[in-house]
Amino acid sequence: MGRKTWESIPLEHRPLPGRLNVVLTRSGSFDIATAENVVICGSMGSALELLAASPYCLSIEKVFVIGGGQILRESLNAPGCDAIHITEIETDFDCDTFIPAIDTSITFFSKVEKDIRHCFTTYVRVRSSTIESLSQNNGVNPDGNSENSKFEVKEFSFLPKMVFERHEEHLYLRMVQDIISDGNLKGDRTGTGTLSKFGCQKVFWRGVVEELLWFISGSTSAKVLQEKGIHIWDGNASRDYLDRHDREEGDLGPVYGFQWRHFGASC
Repeated sequence: MGRKTWESIPLEHRPLPGRLNVVLTRSGSFDIATAENVVICGSMGSALELLAASPYCLSIEKVFVIGGGQILRESLNAPGCDAIHITEIETDFDCDTFIPAIDTSITFFSKVEKDIRHCFTTYVRVRSSTIESLSQNNGVNPDGNSENSKFEVKEFSFLPKMVFERHEEHLYLRMVQDIISDGNLKGDRTGTGTLSKFGCQKVFWRGVVEELLWFISGSTSAKVLQEKGIHIWDGNASRDYLDRHDREEGDLGPVYGFQWRHFGASC
């Protein structure tokens, strides 16, 4: 970070914990060398050289640039910049420091806090391996195959999970997280209630797990679930309902095919 960024951090929060703080400044009068976990460098290049050498290279895994404006202008388009993490805030603020424009045509879902809509987004560098390969071989593709994939995305395992959230599994997990955080509570027939949003809802999680284990065991007795405080099948196991189907209380009979396979039950 630059000197002004360092000075903008409240005293009680600096140095930033859990990391080595590198302050870039050319000022000869700026002296914080006595502060723990803080070093001073004159430029980004000298800072990266320092971190790549012993003893820092033994403990430093990632280098993050957090500002200010001049340092970001130098870093965003630098070859060593693997990714950009940016919080996009959809409102107007009076600012006096700016960074280069970033293509925000691809963004993540936003959320609203205190009437301010925002989202945290990560952009990763994509390189054209075909173009790089051709340029390194005087325009000749080394394997002679012109149908190779045009783009290759390097895997940055150190990046936040949002980098990979376009994967369907991450979209599902994010939906669950959104329901837990911002879902609307409403009642249901089980008495446990649900958290829901338009088009999706989160049900009683322990009940879901216990019911799954109940299915896997091959049981068709609702009493097994009732003993664990799970009552989602009580309506189908009532005395009145079961008398009409000649079953003992709690016996749901052949509920799903999974139980049929275990017990050889038939409809």
